[in-house]
Amino acid sequence: ELAKSLTDMALIEFNQDAKNVLESEKLLNQAKRIMASNFDTRHPLYADILKTQGEIAVQTGRYTEGFGLLNEANGIYLEKLENRNLNSANIYSLLGDVYTRLKRFAEAKD
Repeated sequence: ELAKSLTDMALIEFNQDAKNVLESEKLLNQAKRIMASNFDTRHPLYADILKTQGEIAVQTGRYTEGFGLLNEANGIYLEKLENRNLNSANIYSLLGDVYTRLKRFAEAKD
């Protein structure tokens, strides 16, 4: 629960003011450490944190980092929850939106 709360706080910090990105990332890294020590780095709850980090990276224009984090999170979701899960669908939708914004239409279509 603490890791989830830290993740939520990081999103709130960032959404209140994008200048808080460093504080948000600090909270997310703390959440990752807690989650990794209580479960492991291949747990869907750990993937939730990666997804949040990826979303923030994309929103701040760090597309390569964001894509990497989102794809890592999606890999965990697919491994643990298989093909039919909402988390993967959300990631695919987000990636499609970002590819469209970057005018990389062939990748957005996939």
